[in-house]
Amino acid sequence: TRLQGDWSSDVCSSNLRREGWKLPEGHDEWPQFDQEVLGCRYVGHHGNHARTGVSTFVQVAPQAASDPAAAALVADLPTQEFEVPSWLYKCQPLGAKATLLLSGRAGDRKPVEPVAWTNVSSGGGRVFCTTLGHPDDFKLPAFQLLLYRGVYWAAGLPIPRSLPSSVGKAAAFLRAPELLEVVP
Repeated sequence: TRLQGDWSSDVCSSNLRREGWKLPEGHDEWPQFDQEVLGCRYVGHHGNHARTGVSTFVQVAPQAASDPAAAALVADLPTQEFEVPSWLYKCQPLGAKATLLLSGRAGDRKPVEPVAWTNVSSGGGRVFCTTLGHPDDFKLPAFQLLLYRGVYWAAGLPIPRSLPSSVGKAAAFLRAPELLEVVP
């Protein structure tokens, strides 16, 4: 299909929560997009959000330390589990070419889900994907750093050690409520 053809060669992608995406009417559908490009199987979320009182907690995946690129992406992130505003999405299983970076849980619910990972798409493109992306996630320095590094990794550029000061300004801009549409 035409859309698939656009992604079939070397391409980088950085994906934030895609539940609201819809293809324009008359365009080809691509039901395997999640598996072939993102490297996951998205099937919904765990129903936790501020109104339910069930929080999402994430932590660096232990296996990230064994892969040099993954270790560089998660370097200096909190070593202990931390709370995030995002609700937890169901994205299992990850594909064979995916490398888990962060995993998360919704309160005491099972299972633990992938929250951030890298993938090499079926066409060879580099993909950084995270299910984080709630407007308040952008207030978290750990999220800002992971997102910044993920975009660099997906573009095939050296992974930066720290954020430039301008990233904090951009994150503040992104937090402006009038600029964001929050999908419950």
